[in-house]
Amino acid sequence: MVHNWETQQEPFHGWTGQLTSFGRVGGFWAMKCTLGQLLVLLMLFAALGRAQTALVSTGAVWKYLDDGSNQNIAWRFPGFNDSGWASGPAQLGYGDGDEATPINIGPPTNVFVTTYFRHVFTGPDPASISSLVLRILRDDGAVAYLNGTEVFRNNMPTGSVDHLTLATSIVDGPQESQFYAARPNPALLQVGPNVLAVEIHQGNATSGDVSFDAELLANVPPSRPEVVISEPANNSDFTAPVDIPVSISATDFDGVVQRVELRINGNSIGLDTIEPYSFISSNQPIGMHALRAVALDDSGLVTTSAPVNIRVLAPPVTLKITTNGSWWRYLDNSAPAPAGWNTVGFNDAGWNSGPTQLGYGEGDEATPISFVTGGVPITFYFRHAFVITNTDAFTNMLFEVLRDDGVVVYLNGREAFRMNMPTTDITHSTLALTPVGGTNENFYFPTNISANLLVTGTNLLAAQLHQNTEISNDGSFDLLLTATGPPTGQPRLTIEYGGGVVVIRWNTPGFVLEQRFLPSGSWTAIPDATSPYQVPFPTGSRLFRLSRSQP
Repeated sequence: MVHNWETQQEPFHGWTGQLTSFGRVGGFWAMKCTLGQLLVLLMLFAALGRAQTALVSTGAVWKYLDDGSNQNIAWRFPGFNDSGWASGPAQLGYGDGDEATPINIGPPTNVFVTTYFRHVFTGPDPASISSLVLRILRDDGAVAYLNGTEVFRNNMPTGSVDHLTLATSIVDGPQESQFYAARPNPALLQVGPNVLAVEIHQGNATSGDVSFDAELLANVPPSRPEVVISEPANNSDFTAPVDIPVSISATDFDGVVQRVELRINGNSIGLDTIEPYSFISSNQPIGMHALRAVALDDSGLVTTSAPVNIRVLAPPVTLKITTNGSWWRYLDNSAPAPAGWNTVGFNDAGWNSGPTQLGYGEGDEATPISFVTGGVPITFYFRHAFVITNTDAFTNMLFEVLRDDGVVVYLNGREAFRMNMPTTDITHSTLALTPVGGTNENFYFPTNISANLLVTGTNLLAAQLHQNTEISNDGSFDLLLTATGPPTGQPRLTIEYGGGVVVIRWNTPGFVLEQRFLPSGSWTAIPDATSPYQVPFPTGSRLFRLSRSQP
């Protein structure tokens, strides 16, 4: 009678070491695996028969030398006299605030590159040791020796090193508190005194911190690496086309992560062998996508991360109606504007025209408009006609208005926006509320209006610019207008301001209105929200979206 248990590991692209099956045939165990996996299993079975032991624990007391001197090689061996060295418990270091023992790093503009650490421990019976794992926290680089033999090198150049050898790179972020591991040969242990010696190297001569701790463990069975996708967040939305940055954290308790693979929807998009692990995912099609990271360690063990789901949305429909340099008709003769000047049917053939920015007195005008010193017109009038072939495509319009001093804007004869103007009726002699100066003279003030004011065919955008005084020495006008709408087939959500409230409307059933208060915050449903939904103004910043309701 045969009992089979299938044990499947995630296959790593380019790696064929996959355990296929093992089971019991009658009274015997049968196993099928590669040679590399057999060695891992033999290590595991051997370790199961021996208790894990900490030969050197984190937080242990270390002898250390922090005077910037060159110690050559004698300090690495058990017989070295370190009685003149200082001592203290780990973590040893400087500059991060988490040190149990602060050490001296030298002058701030020329720090000591290398600090030396020694810990003597009594070796156990060699027959009781099947494996060793050395784990070191280092900032920036480290080289470790067990009884004089190098057993660990991390973030350091190859070849010989001395007290002036800089680490390969500066350590920052999560890597400052991360332990890195190696598996020394247990045959290096000896009965009686043993010494673990570590040299920590700075990455440059002005480094402001250093960190060190270590542990040496015996009889540790092989363990899988740990891997997680840290960026993007689960359920993130992106609008196509987009480059999506992907950051992955991968660590291994008892060894080294050799490489990390990123898979999207099961397909590999690349490998990375250098920490921190990062990728750029480009040109993902519209729809839902599952991201997974796969880490392979130096024991041949593989771990696949939990999935991170993202959604790539179709881009919105966008139409730039006016931009910098758009041509406008304008009236600058001090007279009141004729009746109907802000409607489509008005004949403006006698008006002047020119590209924005329009104005006078500042030297940055593309089109200077008329003024008389000591008798400047209070009000200037502007018109811009444009054609819309499909108003149903748009739900929102973004205004960006440059005005010096006040402005009132109309769309197809209806007031759409006013700024720095009285709330009462406006005439050609109405003064702006306050003078505009400094950086505000060049600021494009943004606001949104409803696309409901658009009509199919010819539309007319009109604006009147008001001065704060009859003797103003400058004036400026420009207006950027962009119409936007959801992608084809998506629900329509419109947001407009009026009557002291923000009004939100949507015309597609089966959706729930959601909100969040920060761009990076979580979306929450608004209970019982129906269209039109009113939000008191002002209430601080909010973002709204429609989400398909669950059945």
